[in-house]
Amino acid sequence: MKDSRICNAKDFLSALIEKGILVDPKTFEAIKQLFETKKDIASLVANSICDGECKEISSAIIYQKIKFFQARNEKITIKKTAKKTRKDYDAQLTVRKNSEQRGKKDISLFRDYFVSRYDKIKKILMNHLDLNNLVSISNLSFSIRRNTDISIIAIVKEIIEAKTGTILLDVEDKTGFVRVFVKEPDLCKNVITDEVIGISGSYFSGGIIAKKIVFPEIPIPDGINKIDEPLKAVFISDIHLGSKEYIKSIEEKFLKWINKDKQTEDVKYLFIAGDNVDGVGIYPSQKDDLEIENIYDQYSEFEKLIEKIPEEIEIAICPGNHDAVTQFEPQDALDEIYVPNLMNYSNVHLVKNPEYIYLHNNDDADGMKVLMYHGYSFTSIIDVIPELRKRGLSNPEYIMKEVLRKRHLAPLYGSSLINPLKEDLLVIDEIPDIFQTGDLHSHCLKNYKGITLISSSTFQGQTSFMDRVGHIANPGKASIVDLNTRDIFIKNFMQ
Repeated sequence: MKDSRICNAKDFLSALIEKGILVDPKTFEAIKQLFETKKDIASLVANSICDGECKEISSAIIYQKIKFFQARNEKITIKKTAKKTRKDYDAQLTVRKNSEQRGKKDISLFRDYFVSRYDKIKKILMNHLDLNNLVSISNLSFSIRRNTDISIIAIVKEIIEAKTGTILLDVEDKTGFVRVFVKEPDLCKNVITDEVIGISGSYFSGGIIAKKIVFPEIPIPDGINKIDEPLKAVFISDIHLGSKEYIKSIEEKFLKWINKDKQTEDVKYLFIAGDNVDGVGIYPSQKDDLEIENIYDQYSEFEKLIEKIPEEIEIAICPGNHDAVTQFEPQDALDEIYVPNLMNYSNVHLVKNPEYIYLHNNDDADGMKVLMYHGYSFTSIIDVIPELRKRGLSNPEYIMKEVLRKRHLAPLYGSSLINPLKEDLLVIDEIPDIFQTGDLHSHCLKNYKGITLISSSTFQGQTSFMDRVGHIANPGKASIVDLNTRDIFIKNFMQ
């Protein structure tokens, strides 16, 4: 039964090409599997076809030949490769390590904090080609001639609108202070106090006449980062367990979907961006809005939800302003005292807010970066930028793009409570592949310069507190990112 002329699929393909016999990829794949399963029969089939007069072959002809040469009615089948699911892949999730710098909150620490912000963003701005002839502010009056074109990098201290329409920016760096005159207001329409910007203009004895305002911005990417494995990640936020407006049906549909739906067979990662419970005492008269008044009971219900998610899914959970952690940003991760059961799950990662999380980052691949930030600063920033006031709350992609342009998650002092560490950890010093936020209870799934922007939806309906702060609930949407292709999807549990 043995035939030695053609003994592998490669030789068979060469023989077909030589004889001018056409073969489609699907048929050749069947031939390859036949050589792997029954080499003797495969050789007979191959030689029979090459010795014949046919000009093309199909899978039907292959199976006819198999049947013909089959000895002793032995049944030969072509193996089908079973589709891999998330269980077949190892999780690769790591968290960026930042040094702990707790200490007294005195004035010197605030200075260190803003110096750190300035130094980090200055480093980014120095790569911009628009900033020529960079000088420090202290050198302006000593070594720069009048009407010389110069550039500076500075923190915005104050913004003043003159009666003439000129905008006055009082700015400073580590060496001094100067006033900048912006005669074209559109140049600085999105500038806010406390952010670090670049300014190009003409120097004169009274200050600088601005010709260009340069934001740190996100550079145009060379390419889009992906992972090699065919896996997906799901993003949700603002669950608000314990609220009377908690929508139980969203939870039920979400759990059914994440456990049993074909669309989620390759979901390996789940990111939850804060406000996991509704909290207690977050705003006046909140007690009237609570279904569960005890904070420990709220977290107990949250634990039950998490425990129903398949254990082969890696879950990253950061806090929000409704969670029982310090309100100063960066916020600490959820404490064991509230979620003791979650500490026993190796697939649950309790992280800080904000946090960088790396997926499939190893010696052989860069993988992907996810920047999680609950987004508490966003409402205050929207309030001070007229362009964002028109659409920022219902279209969160605009505020997300703005903080990326400013390369800081809370550039406006007072937009969030500052934990004045020696290093400003809210600077966006690494460019993420995915930027996830929450808080606004709205939803977006967009792209910006190679970054997937996700403002996660909520599990909570409209509340009187949301009415007061101007948030409009858009509940029940899960955002899905295919990490292998970077395709994006939305699953709506309100339908």
